[in-house]
Amino acid sequence: MATYFSTNYAAEAANQVILNPRVRTAAGFAGGRMRYKHMYILADQVFAITEVIRMGTFKSNDRIYDLLISCDDQGTAGDFDIGLYLVGSAHDGAIVDDNLFCDALDVNAAALSRTDAFTEAGLDDHDRGKALWELLGLSADPGVEYDLTITAVEATTNATGQVTLEAYYNSGD
Repeated sequence: MATYFSTNYAAEAANQVILNPRVRTAAGFAGGRMRYKHMYILADQVFAITEVIRMGTFKSNDRIYDLLISCDDQGTAGDFDIGLYLVGSAHDGAIVDDNLFCDALDVNAAALSRTDAFTEAGLDDHDRGKALWELLGLSADPGVEYDLTITAVEATTNATGQVTLEAYYNSGD
């Protein structure tokens, strides 16, 4: 009977039969502190289609475990994507994956209260805790920063709106 080692013992993302004592798991994964980031916006206008709202900044090696969205009823229409953009020189960087976490989340039917946004697109529970660069399908950490964004893919109709994102994550530093 073989003994297997989880990613806490061996190289990340590899099930290994033999423990290699020279392999060290990154501090952000093996011993990082759980952190909490609260991101909030109160808008005095509708969220227009393709409007991008930059909510918070994360490093490419940060590991998000929970991403929760709360918002008031946005009116008779409104869908949001939640994803990542590069930070850029003035938080004006290009799209990386604008619907990594949520794809067309309906925000018009009723108010959302701490709704799990992590698995609303192609991710599942086994993706929780992976570094952002791994979620993006990259082969190595690019060492960049990303803005967590909300993009309106269907305009809202309320003249005012408030949205809160809460992230529980390990910082990669």
